[in-house]
Amino acid sequence: MKYLLFVLTFFGVTIAQSQNITDLKIQGNKKLKSSFVKKVANAKPGVVLDSIQLDEDIKLLKRLPSVSHAYYQVFPSENGDYNVFYNIEENFTIIPSFNVYTSNDGEFAYRLGVYEFNLLGQNMIFGGFYQKDIFSSYGINFRAPYLFSRQFGLAINHQDLQTLEPVFLIIQLQIIDTETNLLKF
Repeated sequence: MKYLLFVLTFFGVTIAQSQNITDLKIQGNKKLKSSFVKKVANAKPGVVLDSIQLDEDIKLLKRLPSVSHAYYQVFPSENGDYNVFYNIEENFTIIPSFNVYTSNDGEFAYRLGVYEFNLLGQNMIFGGFYQKDIFSSYGINFRAPYLFSRQFGLAINHQDLQTLEPVFLIIQLQIIDTETNLLKF
């Protein structure tokens, strides 16, 4: 009798854990590519349905600069498994910048820049700036944190910064006369 109870419990737990994901669908995205979301998500078709894994995927999506909000929905499919829907609300991803200030001489200085935080719908960041502060400076940045996998990406930047800043180097040498305990300069 003990063996029958053990076998029934074992098969009951095994059957209860075999609910798989039939399909993963991405909704609400306009510029962000569905293929990119599926690439960085841990949930894949054929994998066992796990709410903790879905929560981790949603946390990752919410941390992307191109996503303002994300949530998931789970619906039963025809074959007894489940369809998972990731619903995404996107941010506006082209961010301009304009800074005005005075330089060390009291002259007018400025910095103009623009960055795209969802280049090619792959959550790549590309942009640059031009700065006029007595001298002309510029910078170009490219960042693809998920280019190769969820853990491995690429970042390249080039900057030509030329500024006129005061640099102070003060060295003070103190020597104490051992006989009088007074400082000598």
